[in-house]
Amino acid sequence: MALSACSQPHEEQRKYALPDSLCGVEVAPDLLSPFLPPGEELSVKEDVPDGGTETCELFIDGKPGLFVKPIWWREEDSIAEVASVQAMVGTG
Repeated sequence: MALSACSQPHEEQRKYALPDSLCGVEVAPDLLSPFLPPGEELSVKEDVPDGGTETCELFIDGKPGLFVKPIWWREEDSIAEVASVQAMVGTG
């Protein structure tokens, strides 16, 4: 699972509990921590927008904090195959 997010100064406190799974996938809270901002309340919205790919949105105090869309690969898929698909983010 790949994650991307922005961070804020550490002066602010996180008062909500970190989830231990996202979209049904177990995630260590200490690995997720750097990607979530401080705040009071965490809410999660799970959706299946295209009828097959589940997404999870985490909201902190009602504001978007993290968007997760799992992409599953077969065990026999090579690192090069996975990287080539992930590299196709646009021509700039």
